Amino acid sequence: MQITRSAVTPHSETFARQIVGAYLEGAGFKLASETPVLVYQRGSATGSMFGFSPKKWQAQASVQVTESPEGGTNVFAVLDVNTTGQWVTRRERAVLEREMDGLVAALGGTAVVGESAVSEGQRPALQQTAASQEQQRLERQCRSGANWFY
Repeated sequence: MQITRSAVTPHSETFARQIVGAYLEGAGFKLASETPVLVYQRGSATGSMFGFSPKKWQAQASVQVTESPEGGTNVFAVLDVNTTGQWVTRRERAVLEREMDGLVAALGGTAVVGESAVSEGQRPALQQTAASQEQQRLERQCRSGANWFY
């Protein structure tokens, strides 16, 4: 399950990255990589299968922060949650949605609805990074399953 948010904030790119880091680390995420896209991870595959709380589920937050030509900073965030073994209820989805809304609020920015906060030229970089990371995750999952079977 993916939840995305786009926002425009008046802060500099460096300060916006610090705010994103502080917010996500406060929410239990750990920094996995920071160039070119900030990637934070939380939870585990086991937590996704057996955990009762969305906070225990395996989740990856990818955040692209770019300077805006008009001043300020554009932020595009994707929360990718592994829901394997879960029947996601409205309440659980609302918890994750509020978490992403909190990120926008922490930035002190304006959420962009129905319109891209980042230019179309910048969005493919984040989508390509997210797709590459998802492919790597699936390959690891396949290898670990294959090792168990043989």
